[in-house]
Amino acid sequence: MKVTVMKTVRSITALALVFGLFGCQPSFSVSLASGEETIPDVGFVVKDSEHPKSPRYNSVRVLDADGETIWRIRTEPSTNDMGVENFAYGDSLDGFTTVVEAEELVSGESYTLIVGGAGNGELHFDIDEDGVAVKSAN
Repeated sequence: MKVTVMKTVRSITALALVFGLFGCQPSFSVSLASGEETIPDVGFVVKDSEHPKSPRYNSVRVLDADGETIWRIRTEPSTNDMGVENFAYGDSLDGFTTVVEAEELVSGESYTLIVGGAGNGELHFDIDEDGVAVKSAN
């Protein structure tokens, strides 16, 4: 009985540690800059609730519908958290290094923008047939 109680206590402690480390991770709100974003200059806005004046992230990545990275930038060194609230697809941001050059966004395709650092956030968006970026339904 005593061994069972100790195992249960260890399991609960381990779960509490996991949720404490990962469950409270801050998240970023990521959105299109406006309802009129068109290719090739699709703009985005990143809001960081813990740093409202200047979001702190160290990586920006865009994936295509197949999950392939079509643009990626990160801070140098990668442990620095910095960022700007507004940027456009393919921008060179101060303090960031381009890891994967931006490929052309294509009408009729779906994409995912992922912003990461101490927290994380993502935006699923589509480029419609007119070249306008719209938030995906999913």
